[in-house]
Amino acid sequence: TDVLLVEASGSAVVNGTIKSVGATEFLVNIDRIPEWAFVVQLKGLLNDSTQSLPSWFQRQSPTQQQGSRVTITVQPSSTIEPGIPFILNFTLVTNATGSSYTIQARTDRSFSVSFPSSLDMGTEGSAEGTVTLTAPSDTESGTDVTLTIEAEDPESGDSNYVALRFTVMTK
Repeated sequence: TDVLLVEASGSAVVNGTIKSVGATEFLVNIDRIPEWAFVVQLKGLLNDSTQSLPSWFQRQSPTQQQGSRVTITVQPSSTIEPGIPFILNFTLVTNATGSSYTIQARTDRSFSVSFPSSLDMGTEGSAEGTVTLTAPSDTESGTDVTLTIEAEDPESGDSNYVALRFTVMTK
């Protein structure tokens, strides 16, 4: 059985490595995703006990997928203090130099968040930004909060996000 990522143009194919993780469950590892829009294709041999000979099958996803060309990286941190602004630096990297990405940041707990509205990638294809996250001063110690940072190129629609989980801890 093969799992393939096939560029919509048909010009490139990426093979996956299949690993059995249960009687009827499998994990597919992919080293890279195609640069352009692609479909997922599954090919294999069907061993049906009601038939004397196995038969070939092929299935393909009905929708095309597209990998993001922008990566968001942050330094890991796991705790914040109530009432004290926490500054988180992040970096955007893309192969699309000169583009501008719209930035959004939000939490699942309505904590105060400030961030730049956009970042210009410049000639190097990277930019740095800062998100400031503040938990209300009356937040209970042990409260978990998820911060999501999103970046989107409004011209191409290319986007990506990173979700970070923090625990509020009183010192």
